[in-house]
Amino acid sequence: MEARFYAAHLASYNSGKLHGCWIDASSDVEEMQEKINAMMASAPCQGEEWAIHDHEGIKFSEFTSLSNIAEIMEIVEEYDFAHLLLNEDPYYLQNVESFKDSCENFMGEYENKGDYAQDSYDMTKIPEAIQPYINWEDMVDDWEMSGDIRVIESEGKYFIFGNH
Repeated sequence: MEARFYAAHLASYNSGKLHGCWIDASSDVEEMQEKINAMMASAPCQGEEWAIHDHEGIKFSEFTSLSNIAEIMEIVEEYDFAHLLLNEDPYYLQNVESFKDSCENFMGEYENKGDYAQDSYDMTKIPEAIQPYINWEDMVDDWEMSGDIRVIESEGKYFIFGNH
């Protein structure tokens, strides 16, 4: 997944001048820092602070650290679905370890969230005559409300993550 962010020079911004640069989030920390240093050196105003003012691909917050960005991008490259968690819950931008744990608890991708519930049961133990009366989607909703799982819907598919 491609992601980038706009690093803005805060003193320039506060003076009404837009000055900053777009940075590829998949760069390493040193490369990102070099681009920021070059942007800061060419700023029209004096100042040492910068912040993330825009993003593409992943919703980085204003003060997400460069080391967190680098770690997040490593995880995103490892797990195809990881960006869904980031865009759903900005908490992960500050707690990368929890983000990785959640990715490791990925239960699957389904066309219908009820399919996850059916996959969770040994269907041979449920009498065939009863199976059509079970509302599998409601079961998944119950599990999600109880905090056992997290369900993220994206592009017509359901991504299921365990919470334990």
